[in-house]
Amino acid sequence: MIAHLWFEVFFGVSLAESVELDFTKQVYQQIESEISTRLSISTDDVTVHHLSMTNSHRCSKATYVKTEISDSEDFRGKTLVGVEGWQEEKLCGRWTVQADIEIWSDLPVAQFAADPGEVVAIDFQRGRLDQVREPIFVYTSTLQNATMVAVVPIAQGEVLKRTNLRRKLDFEQGQAVKVLVQKGALTVQVNGVLLRGGYIGDIVKVRSSTNSILEGQLTENGTVLLK
Repeated sequence: MIAHLWFEVFFGVSLAESVELDFTKQVYQQIESEISTRLSISTDDVTVHHLSMTNSHRCSKATYVKTEISDSEDFRGKTLVGVEGWQEEKLCGRWTVQADIEIWSDLPVAQFAADPGEVVAIDFQRGRLDQVREPIFVYTSTLQNATMVAVVPIAQGEVLKRTNLRRKLDFEQGQAVKVLVQKGALTVQVNGVLLRGGYIGDIVKVRSSTNSILEGQLTENGTVLLK
């Protein structure tokens, strides 16, 4: 009788722990899946190491797990995660936790050292994204084919941050341009130099050959269309 009771208690506890572990495992997997989707990386590159979820036994019979990570989360350091467990339509538990998460990714690094204003050759190497303390440089659709230059001194192999780089200007300050003035059928063209560098499409100021300050839109061929 005692042996039978011991068997029931032992295996009852084991089963409860197993169910509780299953719920915690679901939470871990859900977080890893959400981060991998957000960062477009494999779930193999995301590992949740620790979640401090007290009283998680309340959701030992949970049928649904919901996790939420802020859209503004940059995954540097600990990650703030909201967790909910549901049993059918009933909420069985809610937690807000600081998760210790290991995230591996291809980090942008400088191939060579560069001084401010110099072109930066960008390479990628595997590294811990969660250990980078500043937002990293990310190629957006507008930067895919852009040449990037250093804003600050950059060492060879340094992980590139957003504040390290800027897109190289299409036309530099002091560069010679032509200013085009069109009035009906009349077209007048004068030479000038840019007072400041700019990108194609920018409104820029030009000092003309007659020493006048003109303002217009910078075009792809280096002509400024007077406003």
